[in-house]
Amino acid sequence: MNKDFLWGAALSNVQAEGGYLEDGKGLNVYDTLEISFETGQSTLSDTTVAADHYHHYKEDVAHMKEMGFTAYRFSIVWSRIHPQGDDGKTNEAGLAYYEDMIDELLKAGIEPVVSLVHFDMPDYLRVHYNGFMDRRVVDFYADHVAVVAKRFKDKVKYWITYNEVNTASFGPRLVAGAQQPENMSDAQFHATLTHHTQLAHAKAVLAIKKENPNAMVSGMDAYGSIYPFTCKPEDVQAARFADNMNNNLTFDVMVNGEYPSYYLAYLQNKGVDFNHPQDELDIIKEASQKLDFLAFSYYQSLVVKAPEGIEDPLEVQDHLLFGAREKLSNPYVTANEWGWQIDPMGLRYALDTLYERYHKPLFIVENGIVKAYADKLVGTSIYMDQVSVGATINIMLAATMAEGKTVIENAAKEPHIVDTANFLNFMGANIKGAGTDVIRITGVKKLHGAQYTIIPDQIEAGTYMIASAITGGDVLVKNIIPKHMDSLSAKLVEMNVRVEEFDDAIRVISDKPLRNVNVKTMSYPGFPTDLQPQMAALLSVCQGTNIITENVWENRFQYIDELRRMGANITVDGRIAVIEGVPFLTGSQVSATDLRAGAAMILAGLAAKGETHIDNTKYIDRGYEDVEHKFSALGAEIKRIQI
Repeated sequence: MNKDFLWGAALSNVQAEGGYLEDGKGLNVYDTLEISFETGQSTLSDTTVAADHYHHYKEDVAHMKEMGFTAYRFSIVWSRIHPQGDDGKTNEAGLAYYEDMIDELLKAGIEPVVSLVHFDMPDYLRVHYNGFMDRRVVDFYADHVAVVAKRFKDKVKYWITYNEVNTASFGPRLVAGAQQPENMSDAQFHATLTHHTQLAHAKAVLAIKKENPNAMVSGMDAYGSIYPFTCKPEDVQAARFADNMNNNLTFDVMVNGEYPSYYLAYLQNKGVDFNHPQDELDIIKEASQKLDFLAFSYYQSLVVKAPEGIEDPLEVQDHLLFGAREKLSNPYVTANEWGWQIDPMGLRYALDTLYERYHKPLFIVENGIVKAYADKLVGTSIYMDQVSVGATINIMLAATMAEGKTVIENAAKEPHIVDTANFLNFMGANIKGAGTDVIRITGVKKLHGAQYTIIPDQIEAGTYMIASAITGGDVLVKNIIPKHMDSLSAKLVEMNVRVEEFDDAIRVISDKPLRNVNVKTMSYPGFPTDLQPQMAALLSVCQGTNIITENVWENRFQYIDELRRMGANITVDGRIAVIEGVPFLTGSQVSATDLRAGAAMILAGLAAKGETHIDNTKYIDRGYEDVEHKFSALGAEIKRIQI
């Protein structure tokens, strides 16, 4: 093997980085994406923390070095460098973060391979420009690349301009920040997006080469080897068309510097306007002459057959390109739970095909599927370095049917830990000690069905209690367990709010001037971190100096900029927020950066003068059922709108 062979790992930073809206980062198209699962998938994650690579990259790089990696392909998140995307304002903190990581890689002897747009377009460009459907966004992107290339020209040799660019018209919102306009044909949409993304790639190539002529630059495709379903001539022709349009088109343009005849013929037959300024075509041609290698991902192969009952060749092509793709199984390969066909020979076929067609060095930057499993789980002793509700519950679930005994030390003690344990015990589990520091689980052979009533949600209840305080209201919150609300009730009383407890209800009356307080989040029975954003909204209109110390979740203050937009006076230093109360907040356009931040925006909006518009309400819906109707019943003017 060549001693210069690059072997390593790849990451989409927007999917794994975390650091959501931290250090000046703006929202991007992945942050606001509604996730839809592949068949067989059931796990939901988001970009808030993800793998927290943002805070642990040094440890991650150390592990890469330990494994002998010589390369690491990662993406520089566009919205971390240019949060809005169209105003020319560069976030120095974002550049500094990636420079520190690149320095760490070089120190470890690992070659950085940088991907420049990887599902991370600033969401502002999607909302206000329709992404790469607007020609101006091509120039915004080129300006972004120029800034990044200039900063890292002496440290990064390998560059990838655009991740899986050939998927732009098939996943336009995520890949290109775009949506097909009404009354625009599928073919015209495909043609416009193809040209603009090719032009964006070309401008990126030239921007990088301008800063460092010796840089190695590539575009990137998502490549899947395509076979005809049978040797029937119609199936062979269908597979050829699908292969050209899905796999070959973008690389044909990148390498040859012009649109291939098969694509031009298709567009002409569809009556699509594909006339572009000569200077744009010249840029694409110039970039093709400076392209150094071809990068691609490979996960699966596909089989394609001609659609039945369609005779017209153009209709056949449209069906293959835009129609609902029939999920065909190749009987000669296996598939995972998602239906992705596992075909290592297809990778060899892809390598042979690509090199024979383009005669360029090839770089596999994503490949393979990891499937983790165990024949059985066995009990063990686990000490939690940090108290975690989610980790405690997941360990309990795994240990319930594991062989032997499991002991969790320094376990979380929240009420829903106890409730989960009670529920599992109702089903036949053997869990003792829930609600204390040590939980002991003896594995059982099987569980059985049970009927169980879960406890009330203390965080939802606390949100309505704070809502009464921030609006000067008088609210009775029913069907709750008052004991679970002790830490919040104590703080409200300290703030001069009346709190009356009943057997299963709490009445909150706010009819006196609020007093300033200090709040420290703690594990239960301390003040819950999940009520900290709502409390910050309340303290924003509480005269005097209020201090919040966040001891549980280091990323909890992501919502602060949203409150500032409404006039809040808040300064953050690490885990401490100093809030100088203001007489009132002012309605504004704000975003729910996470579930509890969304609740805080509602409370701030209720107390503010004027209208408040909150987007990203998907986060709010994860923890508050029918929230607008409940607040409306209390007298709030709140409604949900579709945009």
